[in-house]
Formats: sequence, C-alpha cells, structure tokens
Amino acid sequence: MIRRSPLGPTLVALGVIYAGLVLNIPAEGFFQPQEGILWLQTESLVRSFWTSAAIRPPGAALDPEGRFLPPGLAVIKGEVRAQRASIQPLLSSVPYVVLGTPGLYLLPALAALVALAAAWRLAFLAIPAHAALAGMAAILLSPIVLFGATTMPYTLAGALVLAALIPLRKSVLMSAPGDPWRLSVSAGMLIGLAAAVRLEMAFIGFLTISIGLAVWRWRRAARQAAGLMAGALAVLLPRALYHRLASGVWFDELRAPRGLDWVALAVPAIPVLVIAAIWWSAQRWQAPPRRLAGALWGLVLVGALAQGLALRHVATQRRLHAQMVSRVRAAAGEQGVVLSDAADASRLLMPVASAAPALYVRPNMLSALSDRIRDAAVTPFWITRKLQKSDRLERPSALMVRAALRRDAAVDLGDGFVLLRYDFEGGVRGFARMPMGD
Repeated sequence: MIRRSPLGPTLVALGVIYAGLVLNIPAEGFFQPQEGILWLQTESLVRSFWTSAAIRPPGAALDPEGRFLPPGLAVIKGEVRAQRASIQPLLSSVPYVVLGTPGLYLLPALAALVALAAAWRLAFLAIPAHAALAGMAAILLSPIVLFGATTMPYTLAGALVLAALIPLRKSVLMSAPGDPWRLSVSAGMLIGLAAAVRLEMAFIGFLTISIGLAVWRWRRAARQAAGLMAGALAVLLPRALYHRLASGVWFDELRAPRGLDWVALAVPAIPVLVIAAIWWSAQRWQAPPRRLAGALWGLVLVGALAQGLALRHVATQRRLHAQMVSRVRAAAGEQGVVLSDAADASRLLMPVASAAPALYVRPNMLSALSDRIRDAAVTPFWITRKLQKSDRLERPSALMVRAALRRDAAVDLGDGFVLLRYDFEGGVRGFARMPMGD
C-alpha cells in the first residue's frame, strides 16, 4: 500500500536529505547548544564502558568543584550529571561507537521516518482514502522533520508517541476480550519509552486516559486506562528507581532550572491535531474526493516549502557552529583553555573539550580562576558575543571586546561570537597577539 502512494518516495527523499546533511556538514557543528550536553553524555557513557551515567566535565583539573559548569550540567551527590536525564544518549551510544559523532544523527533521522509512517497509519484509521496525503501533511506541518536533522531528543519522543496512538486507537475500536488489553499495554510501553526520552511525554498518557474516561463508558475506558498505565509504569518505574538511587530524586527533570519543557509536547501534538482537523473537515463539509485530495496536496506543498526553509536554516547554523569549533580548536591547540560568559558557546564547544576545555564563567567569578590558570601553565582564551549598541560598556566582556577590536586582536567566530587571547598581567586584562597566529 505504501508503494502505491506518495509516502514511499517521500520516505526515500527524506532519508536522502538527512544523509546529505550528515555527509556535507561537519558533525561537530550542532544546531542547538543543548546538543553539546547530549554529546558529552554519550561520550562519557562510552568512556565508562556503559557502567556509569556520571560525566567527566571539560576542565575538571581546573574546576574540580564544578563551579564553572555550563547550564545543563550540575554536581549531584559528588558527581557531575546532566540536569535533564534521557535514554537517548544510551540508545545513540552504539552508532556513536561505530560511526563517531556522525552516528548521533542516525537515531533522530530514523525516528523522523518512523513518525512519518506512524502518521500515515493514524491517518489511515481516520481517512482511509487519503491516508498518505493526510499523514504527509501532518508531519510536514510539524517540527518533526526539522528536529530529525539534529541530535535533539524531540523527534524520537514524538515518534514513539505517534506509534503508541496506533495500538491505542485499535484497542478502542476492538470488542474482543483480551486483545484490547494487550494493545493498551503496548501503547503504554511506547508512551513510557517516550517519557524516558522526554519526561514531558508522560503527560500524553494522562491526557489520553482523561479523554477516554470522559468520552467512553467508564467500564470500557477503565480497562483501556489500566492497560495503558501498566505498560507505561513497566518502563518508567525502573528509570525512576535508578535516578532515585543515583541522584536522590525520582525524576531529574524536576530539578532542572527551567523545569519541564512543555514545548516538547507540540512535536507529537501537532500531527495529531492536523489529522483530526482534516478528518473533521472532511466529515463536516463532505468535500468530493478530488477536491479533498487537491486541498491535501496544497497542505503538503506548503509544508514541504516550510520544511525546506527550516532545513536550510539548520544547515546554515550547523555550518557556522562547525566553523566556530574548527577555529577554536586551531587557536587554542592542546595547551589552551577557553573561558566564556556566553553559556551557548561553552556548550557548543564540547567536542573540543578534550583538547581545550571550555568553562562557563558567571559574572564576578573570573578572578577565582586566575591562580589556577597560571599554575596549570595553560593559555587562556575568551569567547564572548560581539558588541551590540545596547551593551553596557562597564560589563567586563564588553570592555574586553572594545579593547581587542582596537588592537585587532579579536577573531570572528561567526554566529555573533568573537575569540580573544586573554592575559593576566597584574590584574590587568590585556591581549597579547592574534589567537589564530596571523
């Protein structure tokens, strides 16, 4: 059935696009700073031979207390750990061992293809005659394709939720005893896996149970809800117990500074809402098949255009960040340490941390590193954002950039960042020479 519809060629085309991005853009150029934390989690997991989720942060010798960790990392029970736990680093560690950093892009790309197939199947249960077009429109109008070109966990979590809705929908339609229970448990396990990737996805399970109890008769819905909860708890309880023993809380995400990321729910919610809107429109307006197909093709073309622009933006940002990583690696070499008051920069530079640690310096904390840097005999560099008209010149980073620009001692890293050579000279911050050596 897939081969007779446009879904098959779309799956192939999307796979080719993802492969082209991996082959043509350095894998160390991440789209979002959070991907640097995911890279560090995977790297630490592999280095420990999968025996510990603890992270050896960059610059541990200069910062044993963990005072200069970038956002996303925290000292918990004497160990450095990610503030947002996820099983994606564990799942991605195998392709990482085989392919290196490019292997981190394999799982999100496959998840995007699975999400497209799951959306088609969901649409088939609602609009059989136009399932392929409805499924394609649902995915192309959502951010799933965009996140599939990154290493972020949104696509994997969203694909698992969409896949979970298929057996759940079937369990509601079936009347034979036993089968609906098994389908509900399967759906619950998939939602549990999605919540293990992003805890916010557990809300999908509670929302589904609430809607079921409100729409269907209590006895029938209660059986489906029990199966759903049993499947989800079978996956989430071991995870929660592990984190309780390792970090003292049931769910690490609840301790993160920003708490739960509810925006993540939009990833699976948008395709479902699009399919529901298409089904409702088809039922209400009773459009002829050709007119409905034409409208769906219009949605597909609009979505394809939007995704093309989005993927172009992803490619541009990744190239800029790969350039930044390359220039910092060339400048800092093996005896450098990179300091920054920009949290994004310290996380994007995780791939160069093995050679030149990147430390995040919060306001009024730079002097605490002075003696350690001198004693370690390393060359310090400073990364900060370019001066803007709204910057206050009394800020240390603004004064440093102004002085460096006057001496032609700043290197443009792209994406609004500059690299400076940093010296301690009797408490006076100066710039000795061009960091790149030119």
